Amino acid sequence: MKPLSIPLPVLSLVISLALLAASPRPAGAAETTRPPRPTGTAAPAATDVPLGTTGLGHVYHFEYLRARPGRTRDYDRFVRTTFRPMLEEMVRRGIWLHYTFMAVPYAGPAPCADYTHVFIAELPNFAALDREEPIWTEIQKKLHPDEKERHQLFEVELPGIREMVREEILKDFEWK
Repeated sequence: MKPLSIPLPVLSLVISLALLAASPRPAGAAETTRPPRPTGTAAPAATDVPLGTTGLGHVYHFEYLRARPGRTRDYDRFVRTTFRPMLEEMVRRGIWLHYTFMAVPYAGPAPCADYTHVFIAELPNFAALDREEPIWTEIQKKLHPDEKERHQLFEVELPGIREMVREEILKDFEWK
């Protein structure tokens, strides 16, 4: 039997995502709209072969989010008024092919969901995933050029109305 060979960039990405998901956020830590990619990781090249997939196919960015108690309407308003133009710009620039934002009608204690919203972006490949965070920051600056306004929106208001539960990057499965 031939030993399993996992390309280093793929292994590094999988380990980094697992560590990121498992690491607790310190109390009072500032939340960003997009968590930074862990240092020293890079997305696999289109020719790398992730487990169960080829390097071809789309990448999906999932975010599971929880509106703070009593703040669901505030978060919904933020998504409609602040995020929506930014989300549309990500599609216009070709970073995302599509996106969807969903509300969870049954959030609450187990066995219900521990999140109130799910965001999913479909990206064409890992190269787009690598460009996602810098382009998101660029769009923030373009649509909200005043630094004080940006700080108020994304570092004060947003963390006060929602928190990130977890984030996942998934890939199309190769059936052949």
